[in-house]
Amino acid sequence: MVPYPEFNGHGWSATYTYYIDGVAVVGDHTAVQKTDAGEYEVTFTFVPGSSNVQFTTDAQTVGTAKIAQADNKIENTPELASALVYTAGAQELIKTAPVPTFGTVTYYIGEETFDDPAKVKKTDAGEYTIEYSVDGGSNYKSIEKTQLTAAPATIAPA
Repeated sequence: MVPYPEFNGHGWSATYTYYIDGVAVVGDHTAVQKTDAGEYEVTFTFVPGSSNVQFTTDAQTVGTAKIAQADNKIENTPELASALVYTAGAQELIKTAPVPTFGTVTYYIGEETFDDPAKVKKTDAGEYTIEYSVDGGSNYKSIEKTQLTAAPATIAPA
């Protein structure tokens, strides 16, 4: 609700100063905007001398506005490399990496972490469970550690 004094249904032309978390906002109530997720306290004061009516100049709280984090999801179907056979060299295990709506993806094989799907490589024959997580930053929800696919990546013996 935007404060606007009224008398007998006719508005008085008063000027306000708006604040978000104590910082003055230039302009009218439409300039009171934020884009990042978070909670913001919105207050206003009447500017003295802007009307022929006496108003208090103490800050009045309009309320707390909250912008929630946006949902985050994987936009594609991640895939593991298939038909891998031991070659004595490191082989990439991820064919198609997960692509989140927004954020930074971290990959895991056990305690090892990787910041790039092209770095998720193994040399030895065996099965490897690959997990990932997404840090959504301050505006998007993060995605907790999740297994990349139901089956582990496999490098078959030669």
